[in-house]
This record gives sequence, structure tokens and C-alpha cells, in this order.
Amino acid sequence: MGLRGEALLAANRAEEAEVLLKEAVDVSTANGDRTMFWQSAYRLGRAYEQLLRYERAVACYRMAALTIHEIGMDIEEERYKESFLNQPRVREVVDRYERLRMEAGKKVRHDLAVMSQREKTSRKMLGALNTIGQRLSSILDLSELMTSVLDLAIENVRAERGIIFLRDELTGEMRPESGRGIRSRRGRPF
Repeated sequence: MGLRGEALLAANRAEEAEVLLKEAVDVSTANGDRTMFWQSAYRLGRAYEQLLRYERAVACYRMAALTIHEIGMDIEEERYKESFLNQPRVREVVDRYERLRMEAGKKVRHDLAVMSQREKTSRKMLGALNTIGQRLSSILDLSELMTSVLDLAIENVRAERGIIFLRDELTGEMRPESGRGIRSRRGRPF
């Protein structure tokens, strides 16, 4: 299972590899085979990384790294322990775990900052919609209302200019009703 999963990973067939590698992790857990477990967990982490599921990849790499550490702690002879921990595949597991853990942490912080910014923007937009609703019920002159709505829209999207078009009921054509920072066809500001 593990080697077939490895082959599928090499062929960029991560979704198929995921199924086999999950099974390999389960079998190694049931058998108490720590070596097979860390290797399967590592490969499963690589599958998740290919699928851009970084949190799951970090979790798998963590399980593999902890199991490697546990195996290393059980080796009493220092030279054998050192030999085990310095194997290229073992180093690769620990290095990938550390690298992805750091990257995932940065991504989480970035995502939180983006969410916070979006939340601020959403609140501002809701406030603008509330103001527009109040003005819709209080301003009776269409031209004045369109000017007010356009001002709010430009302010909220931080635009330099804008224009509102209304559909002419008789002709069905769109005609400019209100504008800021734009000249009309006659060369005059709206």
C-alpha cells in the first residue's frame, strides 16, 4: 500500500494515493509497526501537500516526526540513534514538518488579517447601504438622490470617479444620470 501510494504520488495522482496511504496508516497502527507508520504518515502528508491541504499535511508530518523521535528515544546506543536520525529520509520528514509548519503558521496569520480586512470592508458597506436606505426614503429629488448614492459608492470603493446609468423607459437605452470625475459628451462635468 505504502509503495503503491508513493508511486501514485510520483505520478501526481495524489487523490488516489490518499486512499491507499490512509489504509497504510491504519494497518500500521493496528499492527503496532512504528516504522511503517511514520513512513505512511509522511507519504500521506506529501499527498495532502500536493492536494494543497496544508493543515492535514502538517498533521501527518507531525505524526511522522513524533514517531521518529519516539523511535530514536528507544535506541539506547548513541551511535545507532545518531545513524537512524541522520538517515536522509528521516531528516527529510523532520525538515518538511518544520518548513510546512512555519509556512502554515504564516498563512494562517495572513488569512486572519485578510478576514479582518474583509470584515471591516463588509461593515463599511453595510453602513453605506443603511445610509442609502435612509436617503432613499428621505430624498425625493431623483437627481439629488443619485448624486448622494454615487458619492457613497465612490467613497466606499475608494474610486476616483464614477457614473450612474438609468434605463430610459421609453427607448430602453441606458443614459447617464449622475457622475463624478467624468465629463459628459458635451465636455461638461455632470
